[in-house]
Amino acid sequence: MGTKLGIFRRVVVLSVGISAWALVTSLHAAEGYREFVNKKGAKLEAKLIGSDATQAQIQRKDGKKFVIPIESLSDADQSHIKEWAKKNPKLGIKEDINYSFRMNAEKKRLDKQERIQAGDTYTFETWVYNLEVLNNARVDLKDVTIEYISFVRDVDSETVKSKAPLVPTYGKHEFEAIPQGGSVEITTKEFQLVGFEIQRGYRFTGKANERYEDAHGGLWVKVFHQGDEVDEYRYADSAFKDLDWEKAKGKVNPDAD
Repeated sequence: MGTKLGIFRRVVVLSVGISAWALVTSLHAAEGYREFVNKKGAKLEAKLIGSDATQAQIQRKDGKKFVIPIESLSDADQSHIKEWAKKNPKLGIKEDINYSFRMNAEKKRLDKQERIQAGDTYTFETWVYNLEVLNNARVDLKDVTIEYISFVRDVDSETVKSKAPLVPTYGKHEFEAIPQGGSVEITTKEFQLVGFEIQRGYRFTGKANERYEDAHGGLWVKVFHQGDEVDEYRYADSAFKDLDWEKAKGKVNPDAD
């Protein structure tokens, strides 16, 4: 009985160990890791993160990166790199770059309209941000994406401006390259500020305000190089310093550009 139980325990432990190993192996495979082998038989577990016509860039699990000649690898690895490059044409060799950007943002009012209804005054202002991004790195940067979220404080008759909810507007611009010392200019999507003022001689009852208007909530910008986030900029970030970028994007219309 004891012997059988001991065997059973060893089988269970072995089974659990194999399952755990299979799970880890599966996770690593899902993350893109594979065993690369060069023509001398040396092996290295890593994932492919970039390639060009003659070289491949791989990254170990500890984050260390290597650039190796493609022809030094096994035929199977060379085929793998070739197929990977077809699916990821923009992911070239990434240098160790000391990224540096200068960003300037200015608000610009494009239009203001006023409408009087039943003696009450409504104002509608259309605004954008003009953003300039200057590449101060010592290299040209290819495949750059700049994403932004502009925010508006949605104030109503009973809301204190500082506690009004933030309404985001998301946008994205892609650039083939930003040369060293060069810059790109972006105009964000338009957003609207609405104001209201009750006609003279009348008052709201309770705690409602007789006059209110939406307010600027700030601008949040992120810069991506070949898919990796490399810098960000926050204009008037006190309004959204505790927000999560992905959650803020999630509040935006999913059909946004």
